[in-house]
Amino acid sequence: MRSCFVAVATLVFSLSLSLGAVAQPQPPDHPLVGRFAGAEVVAAKDTDFDALTVPLGPAYRDENKVMRFKASEEVEGKVTWRLYRVPKGKSVLQVYRNHERALKQRGFEPLFSCTGNRGCGFFFRQTLKLGALREYAGVSNEESYRFLAARAAHDKGQTYVLLAVYEHSFDLIRDLYGRTLVDLRVVDVAPLKDEITTVAKPTGKGGKEATAPVTEPLPFTSQDLATSIAKEGRAAVNQIYFETDSAVIKPESRPALEAIAQLLRDNPGLKVLLVGHTDNRGGLQYNMDLSNRRATAVRDALVKHYGIAPARLGAAGVGFLAPVATNTTPEGRAKNRRVELVEWPPDVK
Repeated sequence: MRSCFVAVATLVFSLSLSLGAVAQPQPPDHPLVGRFAGAEVVAAKDTDFDALTVPLGPAYRDENKVMRFKASEEVEGKVTWRLYRVPKGKSVLQVYRNHERALKQRGFEPLFSCTGNRGCGFFFRQTLKLGALREYAGVSNEESYRFLAARAAHDKGQTYVLLAVYEHSFDLIRDLYGRTLVDLRVVDVAPLKDEITTVAKPTGKGGKEATAPVTEPLPFTSQDLATSIAKEGRAAVNQIYFETDSAVIKPESRPALEAIAQLLRDNPGLKVLLVGHTDNRGGLQYNMDLSNRRATAVRDALVKHYGIAPARLGAAGVGFLAPVATNTTPEGRAKNRRVELVEWPPDVK
């Protein structure tokens, strides 16, 4: 009981500090989302790069008593979190509908929405960990809180929004008691910046320093890919590497993925079909499946780590049905193992 009291007291103290800071300059809103008129930020956090789980279905507790969402997607990028306190007299539904309409007007498409425990699942609030209040969120009416997950594609990539609106009833925090709160999480999908530095270590006699291995430069640029597609309708990329007999992309593939992503950013009207090709080691059906899984892995990487809209990418595999070199030599097989970017008409789904 004492530990519970300490936890609650700590929570009250930390939130009092947040609430006391309301008079200070307010943290900026996310430019694509904004806030309800008159709402004040009571807690905020910005992270340059992090992962966020986007609920795509109700929550439940599995056979191991672990709380999960029935469906979800994990996205990575810059995360903006705000907890807003709405002016008195504004209902959960009123605030939610305003945000819902504003998001739609700004190009967001809904991915999942739910209301209360019946629609969201009894464990939804705990699994989502609503704002700074977490399990002490104190939703006064467990059937009235509302949640929306939405996504927008734009020229800089993709943005995901997680919106939760609820009434607070934890009466130890008087400044929040009975007020409608908005828990808003926004992820601007972006790749992780390379911030690792390698310190050379002395090796051999004389204390000579060994330098870190350097990634070979790509033999092409994103502009070269664009030129190839414009002239031939396709562009071949041999510099995406996979684990043997696997669709797991190796880290050294990053420069090629970045070039493809840059191509798509520079040409916002371009759609491409990613076509996987293999050598002829193994059976036809095996290689058809492997090439399809590899093309799908490339598509997923471009969506998840580089913010490319899924609607602009397709994936297919043709195994070893379209070689560009002989499969009787290692050099020829290496040329045949590739991913091609095939121009995809914008009006074709």
